[in-house]
Amino acid sequence: MKFLFILIIMGYPLLSKCQEIKNYYKNGQISRISNGNNGICKEYYDNGQPRSEGYYKEGVKDSIWKSWSEYDGSLSLTYYDIVS
Repeated sequence: MKFLFILIIMGYPLLSKCQEIKNYYKNGQISRISNGNNGICKEYYDNGQPRSEGYYKEGVKDSIWKSWSEYDGSLSLTYYDIVS
């Protein structure tokens, strides 16, 4: 029973679909945080300011995505709709 419990605990990260993935610029700043092909994704400029934020569904942008300008911080919204 103890062996089964340890196996379940150790295998959990491999089975989880919501693992957070972080990518970095060479200067150490975070460039992207996502949950892989499904879920929220946040992207950043190399100065740490937000670049875009939205959702992926099966590896494709879905729903409303927010994007910020690197120069003046202005916000734009883009709607993506997955067509079956």
